[in-house]
Amino acid sequence: MNPGKILAIAALLAGVLLSTRALAQDHAAIVEAAKKEGKLSVASSAPGEAFTKFMQAFKDKYPFLDVASGFYAAPTGRVLTRVSAEIEAHNISFDVMLAANLAAFVDLARKNQLQRYDSPEYAAFQHSGIRSLEFT
Repeated sequence: MNPGKILAIAALLAGVLLSTRALAQDHAAIVEAAKKEGKLSVASSAPGEAFTKFMQAFKDKYPFLDVASGFYAAPTGRVLTRVSAEIEAHNISFDVMLAANLAAFVDLARKNQLQRYDSPEYAAFQHSGIRSLEFT
């Protein structure tokens, strides 16, 4: 867990510049570190059955991670209140935040409170029509 920043699952355009091999090595290092920690704490405001299916698929792919005990789900406002309070206190209890509202991510990005993550899947993403994913 990184106490200084929130790990937001977001792929930014600069990820294209990294080679697929480097991304695979980074991903392997992340997986090894996750195996050592053994858990993933999530703060989420993602609604509905689709998110439940997503979490089940995640557990199926990474069965070595406990994702249930550190799971916090609430409406967006309450998740953001908790996230902001933990950031201010320098005592972040979660690894990943998922918000149902893009404005939350824009606000956190402008405050430099997101940690960059370049997904190995990003190389397959269609980039046409996207000007920038930077919000600062």
